[in-house]
Amino acid sequence: SNLINSLPKDVLSTWFPDTAKKPPVVAARPPPPLASATPGVSAGSGMPYPAKLTQQWIQMHKYNKADVDKVENDARNFVNAMNKAGYRSPI
Repeated sequence: SNLINSLPKDVLSTWFPDTAKKPPVVAARPPPPLASATPGVSAGSGMPYPAKLTQQWIQMHKYNKADVDKVENDARNFVNAMNKAGYRSPI
């Protein structure tokens, strides 16, 4: 879509490497704006960070804490990159 093609090349190559290798796709018309589904958060604001998992939840599911920390860090880096690129969340 036009939205993904408007991202900077470094964001595309880091977070969407397969898409970055393909030629850009041009949509016939831009997608319509979406209304916010989250009370108190207006549509078009930056992407929010995902919630951190609690230690209890991590232990209950027998996840490795270092693995969880890496995934959470990657998620925060993704959100930072998208917000820096000017992405605006539809929700």
